[in-house]
Amino acid sequence: GFHWWRKNFAIGNQRYLAICADGLAGQSIMVFPELDMVVVVTGGNYDKATKEHLLIQDQVLPAVSG
Repeated sequence: GFHWWRKNFAIGNQRYLAICADGLAGQSIMVFPELDMVVVVTGGNYDKATKEHLLIQDQVLPAVSG
């Protein structure tokens, strides 16, 4: 559907709110108001579980929150 979701990401003791729109095959838009950042993931991972949220939590957020 055409919904936006709220998700909290934790990096150590710091939490970041993301407003997310998730689509088919790993496509995602995540807005992080506290960081003035928008992350867009385009994917083509059809018929498989996607892990774009783990990518954001494990790679992107630690790089920008340092």
